[in-house]
Amino acid sequence: MDIIEKRKQYYIDNRDKLLQQSKQYYLDNKEVRQKYNRKYWELNKYKYLKARSENNEYKMNHRIYNEKYRGKSKYIYKDNYFQPSQKDITVIFKFSFYST
Repeated sequence: MDIIEKRKQYYIDNRDKLLQQSKQYYLDNKEVRQKYNRKYWELNKYKYLKARSENNEYKMNHRIYNEKYRGKSKYIYKDNYFQPSQKDITVIFKFSFYST
């Protein structure tokens, strides 16, 4: 039995124990991980924002996402204007009664 097969067999035999250990590690180090992620984002966010502003594929996917999920609301954001969707039409009736 070579080393790869031994590792597979060890994982199969101890799967529950390994999953429990990994969950516990995840929970124990949550604050450290959050601090690291926030600090990293503060230092490097300009790279990602610049890349997203120049990437046409990202812009297209973002536009499709917005049309799909913002379409559920009353207004759809298109071409820098809010336009009512075709499904949502507001009708206002004004009644006035005259007595003679």
